[in-house]
Parts: sequence; structure tokens; C-alpha cells
Amino acid sequence: MRFLEATRKRKHVLERKLSYCSLPELLKDYFIRGKRSLVVAGTHGKTTTTSLLTWVFEHNGYNPSYLIGASQQPRPGRAFHGKRVVHYRGR
Repeated sequence: MRFLEATRKRKHVLERKLSYCSLPELLKDYFIRGKRSLVVAGTHGKTTTTSLLTWVFEHNGYNPSYLIGASQQPRPGRAFHGKRVVHYRGR
């Protein structure tokens, strides 16, 4: 069902010649370009490591933007850009 819905959406975008990009491209072009970035990758512990790193930066006077795939307390949301919570709904 998800595949068919995605196919319909893709067809809609292509037929109308709408601008589109992947999530990684969007992040690179609108949020990361011109800034330093720290990416956490691997099989286990990414959410915990990323949450810990954001906490360390915040408590040392930095204002990091972040995107975390799972909700972690006491974070207000899974994504934060500058002073705004960005509502991101990962799968």
C-alpha cells in the first residue's frame, strides 16, 4: 500500500513539473550548507549518542540544531533548528 501511494505522489509531482528533492538533499541544502555538521551513524546507539551530544553542546553554551530519529526526553521534539522545534515524523 505504501509503495502504491508513493508511486501516485511521485506521478503527481512529475506530471505537474513540481520541484522535489530527497530528505538528505533538503537537509544539506537548507539546514547544513555553510555550517559545521556532526553526523552519528552506525548500527546501535545513534539516538542515545546524538541526544547526549546535543545535551553536551547545549550545556556548554552552544545552540545546536539537530535531527534525532526517535523521541528522547526531555527534548521538546525530534528536530530543532536554531530556536524552533521542527516537527519531523520519521518512519
